[in-house]
Amino acid sequence: MQRIYIENFWAIEQAEFEIDKILLLIGAQASGKSTVSKLIFFFKSLRQDLLAAIYKYITSAKSQNLDTQELRTSFWYEIRMKFVKYFGSTKHLPDFTIRYSYSVHKYIILSLYPDKNLKIDFSSDLFNEIFKGEFPNLIQLSIKQRLVQDNIFEQINFASSVKEIEYGVNAIFEDNRLPHFIPANRNLTVAFSDQLRLLFFGSLSGDISALEKDLVETVGNGRSVTSSSGAVDLYLMSEFIKHTEKIKERFKNQDFISLSDSLLESKQEPGRLLLNCVLEKIDHILRAHYRQDRYSEKLYYSEKNYVDLNDASSGQQESIRILQDLFLIILDPTPAFRVIEEPEAHLYPLAQKHLIELMAIMLNQTDSQLIITTHSPYTLSVFNNLLYATYVVAANPTAYQEVQQVIPKICWLNPETFNAYMLKDGRCQSIINKELGLIGQNFLDEISEELGDEFNELYELHAKVYA
Repeated sequence: MQRIYIENFWAIEQAEFEIDKILLLIGAQASGKSTVSKLIFFFKSLRQDLLAAIYKYITSAKSQNLDTQELRTSFWYEIRMKFVKYFGSTKHLPDFTIRYSYSVHKYIILSLYPDKNLKIDFSSDLFNEIFKGEFPNLIQLSIKQRLVQDNIFEQINFASSVKEIEYGVNAIFEDNRLPHFIPANRNLTVAFSDQLRLLFFGSLSGDISALEKDLVETVGNGRSVTSSSGAVDLYLMSEFIKHTEKIKERFKNQDFISLSDSLLESKQEPGRLLLNCVLEKIDHILRAHYRQDRYSEKLYYSEKNYVDLNDASSGQQESIRILQDLFLIILDPTPAFRVIEEPEAHLYPLAQKHLIELMAIMLNQTDSQLIITTHSPYTLSVFNNLLYATYVVAANPTAYQEVQQVIPKICWLNPETFNAYMLKDGRCQSIINKELGLIGQNFLDEISEELGDEFNELYELHAKVYA
């Protein structure tokens, strides 16, 4: 199981998290939820950065001999650049320690040098697998094949070697899930007209390019960059907008039903029962039918009655990209890693229920992982119900059909692959009842206890008036 340990970084004084199929983070604003989720995403997506560094090295190599020191320097440089893009300058930060364990013997530790530059330490097992042994030999073979491509067979061999490198990197990091970060304020991708959105995206790309240029000039000279938190958020939002554009391309002149029907004709998967359940939940959340034509994205309330998506309700705008993303993961199906910030934003409690159940279906149908940050007690309660369904049947198998009538089995979650933490005062606390594998009822009660206490005090004052 993967783990992350954080000490003295931003709002986190000291905390450790287990990362399994589902990780749920709850806490007040500024308690560190986003910090934790961004750090996990940072480490989980380093696999793509290593692949990018390798591909860049292969395509630019002038000699058939692999210089592992040069490759290592390039990868370390990419890690430093990425850290500054995500978290800003290290110059103002106190000494911190962040350790991400991909497995027991494979981990990366980030800390600071005395001059406040980022220090990167790989465990010997992880370092050796990347830069020693058989994997570097595979990279060198790819370089040789790229430099000598006289016929179609050599081109095929080169493409095959590149694919083997991807498999090798996945094996090293023990992961093949495609990562994406779905931030809060995702309605930005639909709330404006296409013209304004393109204008914003162009400006955003310019801001990111300027930031990257600054990073090249400063990180390359061993210095750190002063980057505002706004610039850091811009980078993640820019990546999300790029992902959204790919999603929209899949839905071009399509809706959820037509897209799924065309896929079913060719693959006959997933089953019709599963598909109907997915479509029903999307309908419950949107309370309208999504269609994209050559003019715009629309939500139809009847055959002729519709609104443009950029005029739709805030809940519909906040949820549509999540729904599309989950839908495509289920249809493909593709192992995915997703961080979703505040999925409950602007949604009615029953819509929150259907959205969480849709996430559960995605997790049950694919080898995916999910991290959720939330403020919503409804979200916790829905997760608890899905976990409890599994617990009830495990304790009493004869109750299977009755439980299935309450919650469909495709929505049940395994308590053994679920972790939830409360962040408070710079630390974290597991809120899982270890005996049951559920979110502790005491914790759920605490959320409403303060409001209940206030009501009781007011009631007693009211009673005194009429005493």
